[in-house]
Amino acid sequence: MAINKVIYDNQTLVDLTADTVTPDTLAAGATAHDKSGAAIVGTAYKNTYYVKGTQTAVTGAWTGELPEVDALYDGLTIDYWLPFAGSGNATLNLTLKGGTKTGEKNCYRDNANRLTTQVGANCICRLIYQTVTISGTSYSGWWLVRTLDNNTTDIVNLYEGSAAFVAKSAVYRYQLLFQTDENTLTPLNNVNNDVGTEKTMLTGVDFMPFGKIYYYNSTTNIAANGNMTTALYYHRNGVDLRYTFNCGQTLTAHRDIYLKCSKQSNGMFRIASASPWTQTLPTSNDGYYYLLLGRTYSTYQFELYTEHPIYYHDGTALRFYTDPAKAVPFAALTGNPTDNSALSTALDGKAAASHSHSDYTNSSVLPNDNGDIKTKFRASVKGYTGSGAPEWYYKLAQLPASNTGNYASLIISGRLGGWTNGNMSYFQGLVWNRDGTGIACLDIAAGATSEAGFFNVADIVVYKDDDTSVETVYVKCKGYFTFDLDLELFQSSASILFDGTYTTSPTGTLAAQASTSTKRLSMVNGKLLVNGVSSSLEGHNHDSAYASKSHTHEVETVSIGSASAGTAIPADDITAWSAGSVPTLTYDADEEGIIFTAGTAPSLSYTAKSIPNISVSSKTVVTGINVAA
Repeated sequence: MAINKVIYDNQTLVDLTADTVTPDTLAAGATAHDKSGAAIVGTAYKNTYYVKGTQTAVTGAWTGELPEVDALYDGLTIDYWLPFAGSGNATLNLTLKGGTKTGEKNCYRDNANRLTTQVGANCICRLIYQTVTISGTSYSGWWLVRTLDNNTTDIVNLYEGSAAFVAKSAVYRYQLLFQTDENTLTPLNNVNNDVGTEKTMLTGVDFMPFGKIYYYNSTTNIAANGNMTTALYYHRNGVDLRYTFNCGQTLTAHRDIYLKCSKQSNGMFRIASASPWTQTLPTSNDGYYYLLLGRTYSTYQFELYTEHPIYYHDGTALRFYTDPAKAVPFAALTGNPTDNSALSTALDGKAAASHSHSDYTNSSVLPNDNGDIKTKFRASVKGYTGSGAPEWYYKLAQLPASNTGNYASLIISGRLGGWTNGNMSYFQGLVWNRDGTGIACLDIAAGATSEAGFFNVADIVVYKDDDTSVETVYVKCKGYFTFDLDLELFQSSASILFDGTYTTSPTGTLAAQASTSTKRLSMVNGKLLVNGVSSSLEGHNHDSAYASKSHTHEVETVSIGSASAGTAIPADDITAWSAGSVPTLTYDADEEGIIFTAGTAPSLSYTAKSIPNISVSSKTVVTGINVAA
């Protein structure tokens, strides 16, 4: 039996109850006791291990010992000391825990190219073990992380060997490529093998602001709509920018370089001009966004970074433009932004200058996007549009065009409406646009006496773009409004757009609106409204056995006077009812009422309080009846 606490003579001698050690936090092979007193063996491996080569001469057959690890696994990283220079194609055979040998595993320098003599004697190089597919072939082995170029500049070349993309337009040698969707890459010009300054730039092409940027390291041309599966690097030194821009040899060495972009209504970016590169950031609001590409080391070459933060100036300070899908809070920049060396994450509690009177919060509460499941996002704003001013529209998300590949949806839940008890509500809704656009929603009013109390202040609307057929979901606000909504988006090609800013002119055509949806329920002033019409359930009481199917019941024949179809019957207006010429009635679980399926509907007189209303469509229904077995 495990013991985690020992008390002797009223004194605690041993107490493990507050210990936090677990197998996954304890070094692999080490032993200890957890907070229950149970013996445990550690399973945690270090991020990186040091391995000293054991070969005794120049050779391509490298060896070493790694007794901390039981077996090779993807991502295993070692710093390997090479005691003698390599010769021929290198392999590495490690002796692991218990004396197990891995066998000779091939070593690669990049792509599927073998490592040979690139690492000199008495050097330490970092190697990562992995199994990957390159150009349709599976490879297992060690990949060199740190190499030396011919300028002896320490670099890291990261190769997207198994990437499969389609070229939006023709791709030529040594170009930078930008992601337009999850499967497509676009260049910024369509000129082959040109380092001149007269190339026509593709200023009208949209690309994802937070998509991958690749360097195409090949002389093989790719036709429009062609597949690209090789030679794509997302981190590379020695990139010649003259193949992408008309920059010539005019860049300043050892400075950050940015792509100057304009933001489109669909949330995508375009280059701002035919000369979109710059090495300075704005000092005032110029309406553009600046995407960091990397850092130059000559007048035309640069290192492509793996991360590409985006900056803009809001008229007060330089700020990060954040990925709405990841919901990173805005942060002020201080220091010397030209060198990108001093960034502050201090929040000023405000949104953009045009919205300085409102506060909003956006925060990620789930892990990063995983396939079709988008990161959960919180969008929150409190504001005032001004008396008689146009409505404000805040973008929440974008759904892809309706086609056979669309299965997108957006779930919205949270507070919606105004500032006070009389116009706030709890909103729960589902938005979709496959085979038609729709909103199904439930609203529970706090103190409003009608749906207009909250919908006139804040509403959910969807606009269809007239050019691309994508659809954008907005919160439409008027007067003293507030919303605090959780957004759950499904489908990888859908995207969160919320950034705390608004427009008074939504793009496209209105396609759906929560306040006019024919699939809405509202609880207002103690009454349930179905599509805005009262559907009172007072006095409704039936056994759960009748909830799943229809039943037939005999009823007494009594006299009834008259009432208007579809309207509530006042209390004390009816005390009895008659089936008319219908001897039996059907109880319908879906309608939750008595249905007259044939014959003559009963006339109404002055009796039973248990019949609140009668409605007529293709059949006559009396709801709110006490149904007995």
